[in-house]
Amino acid sequence: MSISEQKISLRKEMRDRLRSSHADSRQIQNKIAHYLEAHPEHHCIAAFAPLQGEVDLLPLLQEAKRNWVFPKISAEAIDFYQVENPTLDLTPGAYSILEPAPHCHKVPISQIDLILCPGIAFSRNGARLGRGKGYYDRTLCQLRQDARIVGVCFDFQIIENIPMDRHDVFMNRVFTEAY
Repeated sequence: MSISEQKISLRKEMRDRLRSSHADSRQIQNKIAHYLEAHPEHHCIAAFAPLQGEVDLLPLLQEAKRNWVFPKISAEAIDFYQVENPTLDLTPGAYSILEPAPHCHKVPISQIDLILCPGIAFSRNGARLGRGKGYYDRTLCQLRQDARIVGVCFDFQIIENIPMDRHDVFMNRVFTEAY
């Protein structure tokens, strides 16, 4: 089976897991909050609005006083926009994902210090399986060398082996309830 076929099969399995999940994000939110306290050098943080079954990071915006940016799909990549109040600044966009409203200010990717990255599955060594469109992989390779990329998922999304292509980007670390 090719890498592409393996990824398709794995995505199907993981989507089923995500649909049936009722996992609680609070433990992961707390871990990320502690991480941010220990890393004041991360001024500009990219987060994401959760899809069904994903970790909800929105409460972090209230706790950590940072410059928070959220993704918006633009052509073949992702642009990031400043979000101060998720209720006012996020609206349904492409693929029904909450994304920054038109009044939000675009932030150059060169200003991002840390990306909290979603995925369907991750491995302990930082491999990531996305949703299959390649938006994050095309965007992550444009980050500054010193920017950190952190996967965020629930324990059930950690799997032993994720097939990786040359263009796939590894995470510097992954946050789950246990990890």
